[in-house]
Formats: sequence, C-alpha cells, structure tokens
Amino acid sequence: MQDTSPINVTRTWKLDLYAGWGEGSSASVHMGTRTVSLSGGRDARGQMLPLTATVDGQPATAQEAVELLEWAKAEGRVTLLSEERTTPTGTVAA
Repeated sequence: MQDTSPINVTRTWKLDLYAGWGEGSSASVHMGTRTVSLSGGRDARGQMLPLTATVDGQPATAQEAVELLEWAKAEGRVTLLSEERTTPTGTVAA
C-alpha cells in the first residue's frame, strides 16, 4: 500500500564539518559549521512536493544539502535541531 497522506516535513540540522589533515586518526581539522534544512512532503491531493533546501539560511539545491549531510555523517558531527510536521489544508477537487 502506497502512503499518500498529505504531510509536510521540515528537518533542520547543525553540521560540524571536518577534513583530514595529514596522517592518523587525530589528524583532522574543523572546516566549519553549517545549518542545513530540508523540506518536502505531499500536497492535499497526496502528490509529492519537490524537496527544498537551505544552507545557513540561504536557498540551496537539495543535492547540495544532502552532500553536506553525507560529509558531516562521514567526517564530522550531525545534530538534529528541529523537525516540523504539518498537514496542508485545502480542498481536494473531485
């Protein structure tokens, strides 16, 4: 059964990004901290909405946001700051 319930989800993370510097497990340097948000979901008809993203409050592509998340998961730290779930309102035409 395919889920078509209308719901929108926005998640925001704090990312601490690190990169290798030399050899050894302790040879890493902090490259910066970013705040990344991704939003997506379904409209009142159950149709998928496009993903939207921001990085440090500026519009970004979903691909850019996901790449930063993957980097932080592999080489840094990811902290979920918030998750908002909303149900869109509106009438569905028959």
